[in-house]
Amino acid sequence: MFQVVKHFICKHKKYVPFVFLGIIFSLFPNNNPTGDAYAYAYSALSGKEIFYPHHLLHCGLGYIVLNIFKFLPLEPLYILQSLNILIGLLTLFFLRKILLLNNVPEKTICYLLIFCGACFSFIRFTIDYETYILPVCLSMIVIYYMQKIFSKDNKINVITVALLCVLACLFHQLAVILLLACFIGILFSINRKYIWYFVCISCLLPLVYALVYYCLFSTLSFKGLITFVLHDYFSGNAQPPNLKTMLILTPISFFRTFIQVHGYMFSIIKISPFISFPLIVICLSFFIKSILQIKKVKKLSSSHNVAQRKFSIFIFSLLICYLLFAFLSNGNAEFMLIIPFLLIILLINYFTNLKFMLYLAYALLIWNTYFCLLPWNEKNFTTDKQLVDFIHNNKHNAYILKDKPKIENMYRYYYGEENLKLYYYADLNTISINNILSQDSLIYTDIFSSSDFSRASLSQDFSSSLYGASYAIDSSSTVSINSLYGKTILYPITKKR
Repeated sequence: MFQVVKHFICKHKKYVPFVFLGIIFSLFPNNNPTGDAYAYAYSALSGKEIFYPHHLLHCGLGYIVLNIFKFLPLEPLYILQSLNILIGLLTLFFLRKILLLNNVPEKTICYLLIFCGACFSFIRFTIDYETYILPVCLSMIVIYYMQKIFSKDNKINVITVALLCVLACLFHQLAVILLLACFIGILFSINRKYIWYFVCISCLLPLVYALVYYCLFSTLSFKGLITFVLHDYFSGNAQPPNLKTMLILTPISFFRTFIQVHGYMFSIIKISPFISFPLIVICLSFFIKSILQIKKVKKLSSSHNVAQRKFSIFIFSLLICYLLFAFLSNGNAEFMLIIPFLLIILLINYFTNLKFMLYLAYALLIWNTYFCLLPWNEKNFTTDKQLVDFIHNNKHNAYILKDKPKIENMYRYYYGEENLKLYYYADLNTISINNILSQDSLIYTDIFSSSDFSRASLSQDFSSSLYGASYAIDSSSTVSINSLYGKTILYPITKKR
């Protein structure tokens, strides 16, 4: 029986990465979605606020998918997560096609795909309803056709690349980097007459934005359109570069692109030491084995032809641009999702005998499955859902929250639009607190739910430095909400008597 299974796997080994990753991702979806994922899911579910300027078509696709599969007795967010899983597998499929164009052996392709699929960033954005995996998928398709273009001029391939670049930009504006790189690559590398096809098709991008803007606001102006397109920058959602933050977070985000490192891992190790420590030892063993295997890597003996050199420059340019943009975005980890794919493509363009990647893939797969995929599915890392339920059952109260946007997004997803009194703590002052209390509302706050919280410092810090001496905390009437890795304490705010 074992020999039969082994023979079947060997015969169909090209499908192994897709089947294996597809199964584990589908069985262990993320039960700790981000606040953004809840916002996008609500938009897709309700049909409201469909068009986010920074990723224009993301929620629209989700809206279509939910309406197609609304007959299924499944959580809408799970359906949307499943959509991203399929897109993630399609991303790996086109990476495989790129590797085949470079004559990489099937066995090597298999563990290179496992490596990319096991990277923390890939798992993170594939099992949740975030906006980043589809643009990366479209980028892989673009890279596949760009490699063909560098080998042989073809009008159809140029048109395909242009359309896919526009589509990628419409799903996330970060893909403008890809569009500009393709423009420069086509301009300086192939028949110049094809550049006009690319330019004309690229004009669809501003046209689509203008059409959406007109449909939303029933007017059209250049200033209004620019403000809409760059909404995240004008509104302050995109933080300006901070040198200290960039220098600290960029290397951390780059490292976490490949491997998960987070404080909750200590809780997992503490709860299950007899499982955790052996798995950590196994991962370290594979990692050491990978390092030892690096010396066996061989540089490709055959010299690169002109097309290969152009393609390598194109990929290297993309790599530098994405890293630079992530750096300028204060080390934004989301913008590094494509990095492992680009590194793999560069690696196979210059080297062979890459068995060290096999052991590295094993190490990442075990580590990120145990410390990311499984706990994100099985555990609740926050008390957010319990807090949302409490607010729903006590809607007449007011709430000052540390993470008001996420709680608001979650509430809308689970309970729909309601007139709630939710306030972001950083936006409030003594006058606004006074206005709330004058309406005889009871105010709860979670801003002191932290491990270093002390009741002695609570009254002093809250009353003197934040809201003024005329308000007090009723510490005898707190509401405590627990999860495995977190605890939220809601403190009532009252007027001092």
